[in-house]
Amino acid sequence: MSRSHIHITRRVSTLAASTALAALLASCAENFTTSPVQFTESLSLANWADTIVLGDQHKLMGRVLDDLQRPMLDRTIQWSATTVTLSLSTVAQNAHAMPVRVVAKNTQAAPVRDVARFESTSGETTFEATAGDSVTIVATNTGWSDIALHSTTPLTVAGTIKRRVTVAVAGVRVSSTKDTTLTAVGDTISIHATALGRIPAGVATLQTGESAAAAMVSGCEVGGCTSLTPFANQGLYWSRVGTGGAVAIVDEGDALSVTAVQDGTDTLVVAHAICAAGARCADTVVVNVVTTPAGPPAPTPGGDVVVFNDVNMWENGTGNSVNNQTFFANLVGFGGDSIRASGRTVLFYTGAGAVCDADCLAPDGGYVGALVSKLTALEYTIVNDATAGLGSIPTNVKVLFVWNPTVTMPASDVNVLKKFASEGGRVVIVGENGGYMGPAGLAAENQLLADLGAQLTNQGGCDVSEGIPAVVAGSHQLLAGVTGLDMACASSMTPGPNDYVLFRDPGNNNVVGAVVKIDLTPLPDLVY
Repeated sequence: MSRSHIHITRRVSTLAASTALAALLASCAENFTTSPVQFTESLSLANWADTIVLGDQHKLMGRVLDDLQRPMLDRTIQWSATTVTLSLSTVAQNAHAMPVRVVAKNTQAAPVRDVARFESTSGETTFEATAGDSVTIVATNTGWSDIALHSTTPLTVAGTIKRRVTVAVAGVRVSSTKDTTLTAVGDTISIHATALGRIPAGVATLQTGESAAAAMVSGCEVGGCTSLTPFANQGLYWSRVGTGGAVAIVDEGDALSVTAVQDGTDTLVVAHAICAAGARCADTVVVNVVTTPAGPPAPTPGGDVVVFNDVNMWENGTGNSVNNQTFFANLVGFGGDSIRASGRTVLFYTGAGAVCDADCLAPDGGYVGALVSKLTALEYTIVNDATAGLGSIPTNVKVLFVWNPTVTMPASDVNVLKKFASEGGRVVIVGENGGYMGPAGLAAENQLLADLGAQLTNQGGCDVSEGIPAVVAGSHQLLAGVTGLDMACASSMTPGPNDYVLFRDPGNNNVVGAVVKIDLTPLPDLVY
């Protein structure tokens, strides 16, 4: 308990002396004073608390003391409570000196409303009480109030004691489900949270600060109100942990609007800026966005086939983006102990009727300029093969590109690819949309994919336009450091249950990049 004093001086005049008394005093040998007697009064505030918790009631006592520090019970004291608007950033600088944590994050303007009021009033900001009587203040909303008292006794020099009280929340709690999964882009939910305050024992749990304050009863001192209850509209604010991006959020105070944007997981935090020391004044909720059923585990690098249906993603311009260049490096950047893992050669194969023909051959092909530049910078050798019939693959070849096949590859060529995969090599098949490949080309590509053990099928559309990158849809060696992929009129694919998705279109609906472990079982030596 602290005590603050402001001294008040009052001059009390003596009664007019009679002539006889004056004569007596004049004749007296003692030298008594003839000036008025000085009395000193002091104003005192007892049981002050700098911080109280939302919902608490706290008793104060104002007293007027004489010069011997004795209570003067015939005096009247005027009390007032004024809501104060403070900058949270300013208060935060001095938060270490208060029994409250202040976080300078909520920049929204607070509504004008009572923070602390007097229990004995019905909304008035001032009232009078006899000195020595207890006065109860009620913490109705979070924030700051100035409590002032001064003596109203006539013939005194007016003096005022003024103190600032902080009203803090006792906690923050998410009242919705704390782990939510959305299954479609555009799905929207509302997450709810509440600030927590304290109420006296025996008072029913209430939902708003206003009604709770109206129902308060006396006897609830700081520390004596142990039941926590929700208080609405106390200035909660929401944030996201990290960059996130799976959902879009709109802060609505006690609620948060959440809309699914893409597959992923976001952790959302709700907090309050003025929090009682030791209280839990933040809570979290996890939102998962899963728009597709769980797929197969990511295949290990090497012995796999990577599939895209876009020749433009490899050319100068589109292929020069940071993401594309990183992805090109990842295509050849896998390791392992296979005989192909240490190879430093990349083979470009156009012998299956490639529509792009010489435009897909190094070093000057118009569709492969950005890819060739990256592989050359990484000190890989590029070998072209435009012959009809694959033949054996040199042992130093690590990655083999099959460009725009429009002729069904014979079983013998497919088995060469399977043997290459069994030795740890990687196959990259580059198709295109139906307007470029034609029906025969789509059929030839889909047959090759099936022969290698994939269930992917090229749909022949135009699902990723230039300027809007495809989105990453998995976690794989190929995706290290990649946050998207620039493409131009790429055709989507329908995946099977064992096909691992790498990229989807910007709307997160269609598959535009995938990788599959190659089935190493040789095909019968048949002619298609």
